[in-house]
Amino acid sequence: MYFKVKLYISLFLISLCSEYAEAQAIPEFVLKKLCNEKDVGAVAYPGSQSKFIVCLNDKVHVDECSVPGTCFDERKQICSLCGQSSENIHLTNYVKAKCEQHELWFTAVAAPTDCTHYYFCMDINTIPVYTACPENTHFSDKQKKCVSPAIAGCVSTEKICLNVADDIQFATTNCFDYYECSNQKAVLKSCAYNEHFDETAGRCIPIKKSKCVEKGVRKPTCNETNEGMYFAHPKCNQYYMCFANNVYEVTCETNSYFNKEENKCTNTPQSGCSM
Repeated sequence: MYFKVKLYISLFLISLCSEYAEAQAIPEFVLKKLCNEKDVGAVAYPGSQSKFIVCLNDKVHVDECSVPGTCFDERKQICSLCGQSSENIHLTNYVKAKCEQHELWFTAVAAPTDCTHYYFCMDINTIPVYTACPENTHFSDKQKKCVSPAIAGCVSTEKICLNVADDIQFATTNCFDYYECSNQKAVLKSCAYNEHFDETAGRCIPIKKSKCVEKGVRKPTCNETNEGMYFAHPKCNQYYMCFANNVYEVTCETNSYFNKEENKCTNTPQSGCSM
C-alpha cells in the first residue's frame, strides 16, 4: 500500500512538472522531491532533454547542457550527443580517470574542452556531474573553484573578453589591477594607490574595506595630479612622498609613526603595519 501511494505521488509530481515546465520554472520544493532523497547527483528535468537538476544534499539547482545538440544522460550523469556516441564514452572515461587521481572525493576537475564548466567528483561508483560556473567566471583546476578568467588561466588574457559585454571587469592576481572589457578586448586598468579592486562590487574600493591581501609592496605612481602628496608605507615609521614626478621614502622622527588619516607623523602607531 505504501509503495503504491509513493508511486502515485511520484507520477503526480512528474505530470505536474511537465505541465508546469511549459509555463514557468518548477518550484524548489518540487525539485527537491524529484531528487528523491538523493544526497548527491543529478536527475533529468521534466519536459526537457537538455536540462537537469543537480542535487547536493539539501540544495538543488537547475543546469543545462551548454553544447547545442546534447542531452542529459541520467544514467551516465553527463551531457552527451543525443543518442550513442563513442566520443562521449571516451570523455566520460577520461573524466572518471581524472577524478580517481584524487585521494579524496567530493572534489572537482576541469572540463577538458570548456572553461565555463567543471566536473564534480563524488565517489568511485558515481559518474562525475557536469556543472556550470557562475556567469563571467572560469573554473580553475588549481584552486578547484570558479574564479575570474584572468586568474583561472584557462585561456590567454587576449581571449577573456570574447563574447563578453562591455564594461565587465575581471580581477587579476594582485589587489589593485583589473581588466575591463571593451569591444571584445581586455583593457588593463589600475585602482588609485589607496584602493583595491573589488570584483563583487565591480569597482575600486578603499583599502580599509578590502579583504584582499597584497603580496609585496606597491609604491604610488607619481605625476602632476599627486605632486607633494604623502602615502602610507608598509613600515609604520615611514611614508612615501611624491615630488617632481618621483616617489621618495621618508622616515619619521624617532618614536613617531605615519598617520594615514592625519597625513603626518604622530606618536600613535597605525594597525596593519610593521617596523
